[in-house]
Amino acid sequence: MGRWVDNKGVDILVKAYQQARFDKTKWPLRLMGTGPLETKIRQQINGTAGTHIDVLGFVSDERKSDVICHSKWVVVPPHTNEDLGLVPFEARSAGVPCIVSRDGGLPEAAGRDALLCVPGSIDSLREALERAAAMSEEEYHMRSCRTKTELRDQLTPMEFYPCLYRSLVEGSRAESGKVRQTIL
Repeated sequence: MGRWVDNKGVDILVKAYQQARFDKTKWPLRLMGTGPLETKIRQQINGTAGTHIDVLGFVSDERKSDVICHSKWVVVPPHTNEDLGLVPFEARSAGVPCIVSRDGGLPEAAGRDALLCVPGSIDSLREALERAAAMSEEEYHMRSCRTKTELRDQLTPMEFYPCLYRSLVEGSRAESGKVRQTIL
């Protein structure tokens, strides 16, 4: 999901998926997004019979959340020195583990239960896809549960920030009052 531009890895993902050795009917690929590479990606997909690749295009936030929640894995394969990446956080919040490239902050965002691949490597991504498809239900369930649980521990709850702001403002007022009393 996202903008289909060079270095985001959509073309590499499609090639890796097409080369992967697993039952594509059991493991379909759903691509969300659009961009300058869309024509190239569609040609790449249409050139292979029975690919089981669905191009959903640009989707609403609601549809994106629904697709993520009904996915077994979310794949984020850029080779752009991605600072962090929000998609792994979205997936993990739904209990969906990720396959990510070792690119910038993606491994940290995806957590310890992610499967990692070499940025820009079709073979490495193909191997990660095959590993995910071959994983036992027991191991997958453990990863799914743990990725969501660890995300809660990794991120600071949103209510922390307004509370911190209020305490800083109130503390600043108190400190300001002390200074004024000292000067007078």
